Amino acid sequence: MQNYEKWMLKASSDLRGAKILLKEESFDLCVYHAQQCAEKMLKAYLVYKEQEIRKTHELELLVKLCKEFDASFNVLSNDAIELAPYCSKFRYPDDVLFPEENEAVIVLTRSKNIYEFVKNKIIELERGQKNIF
Repeated sequence: MQNYEKWMLKASSDLRGAKILLKEESFDLCVYHAQQCAEKMLKAYLVYKEQEIRKTHELELLVKLCKEFDASFNVLSNDAIELAPYCSKFRYPDDVLFPEENEAVIVLTRSKNIYEFVKNKIIELERGQKNIF
């Protein structure tokens, strides 16, 4: 298994977990794992492009780094901005302890957008590599 595939596998696990947690009404955990899914998929793309992975939760930065290879990653900018706070939001006691269900649904949808986009980009690149030979 290639290193980028390991990142994708972990992202897929976070996405599956987020979906389960949504159904279980654990909305705080759902949004955290949704953000983690998006982060890992962006890192998977960078690993695919043989880039060193920075230890960061900054989705905007990760999208910017991906755009250096493919400008179409720009379509993920809004999703990245909206997902960014969920790496820590609701993880600790604060004024608002839990997100509402509709917020969790929106966060999960944004995460799925990033997951599917990156997955399709890597599939495209893999097909292109196979067509070369």
